[in-house]
Amino acid sequence: MKLILNLSFLIALNIAGFSQEVNTCYTEINCRDFNLIIENKDPVIIDIRFQRAYKKERIIGAQNAADKIALKELLNDIDKNMIVLVYCKEGSRSRTACEIICKDLNFKNVFSLNSGFMSWKKKGYPTN
Repeated sequence: MKLILNLSFLIALNIAGFSQEVNTCYTEINCRDFNLIIENKDPVIIDIRFQRAYKKERIIGAQNAADKIALKELLNDIDKNMIVLVYCKEGSRSRTACEIICKDLNFKNVFSLNSGFMSWKKKGYPTN
């Protein structure tokens, strides 16, 4: 019985480890790196906050996609090798969106803004 429990525990650890590897299809980056990509590349910038927050203030050049359907429509005709930058208010929803973008839509260069728009704004990066 003890052997079965130990084996079950090892299998659970392997499954958990596999899940972590699978969930790394995108990269979380800080505000400085997010801004460097905006300044030096031509990325697709996606704000996944609700439209009311997006209309009030956003990162310059961002397009709004507040749900999965809007996200898929926005990226439908975009080259899968384009750099995609994603942000939300604090970072949680953008992680989910990044999973969709890289796993479901097969984009290769996906980045999530760590700590989201609140951090961006607090650090004084440009908005409109």
